[in-house]
Amino acid sequence: MDAIRRTKAGHYVNLVTPGALGDPREWLIPRLSAMVKDADLAVREIRYIDECGCGGHVTRVYR
Repeated sequence: MDAIRRTKAGHYVNLVTPGALGDPREWLIPRLSAMVKDADLAVREIRYIDECGCGGHVTRVYR
């Protein structure tokens, strides 16, 4: 949440989660959506991007 708060409007932040935690579309994105709504943060979109070279997953949050 801190990284999202620090991201200026019109920009995005990439969040990388370990591959061992599984597909972020199943657990992270729904949780983040609820958290930004509860925090009243203006977020345009939360999108799964792809697996990264480290085996983790990249989720992008657009402000």
